[in-house]
Amino acid sequence: MRTRTLRRSRIAGDLVAGDERHAFHGLAVATLQATQQPGEIAGSILPDMPLPSGTLSVNGSSTWTRNTNTYSLTVSTEPVLHFNATCTVRPKFDSGTVHATVVRNGATSNVTIQFTACGQFTVTRT
Repeated sequence: MRTRTLRRSRIAGDLVAGDERHAFHGLAVATLQATQQPGEIAGSILPDMPLPSGTLSVNGSSTWTRNTNTYSLTVSTEPVLHFNATCTVRPKFDSGTVHATVVRNGATSNVTIQFTACGQFTVTRT
């Protein structure tokens, strides 16, 4: 199994393979990783090149405190996201669902983003 870190290109706005960590005003550091499974074509994810079509599975959480405020974020994908490199509109996911739970000082919000076609998605917040 091989893991590559992805970053958003500052020029084209596409996700590309590479190594980069983002700090958000000193609150958190975000790193997005994609894992190439055994049997996949070696080298299909190349540094500084647009991503090929494929699936993206996310499962993780983060907690941080700033001043007296405590925050936590939990994110998962079920079903997994399908990235379609041939999409002509963004976002380039044509199926899958992102589930996020945000807790801020004990108050919980749930956000679901369901992708149904290239550039088409529904956001539900409860």
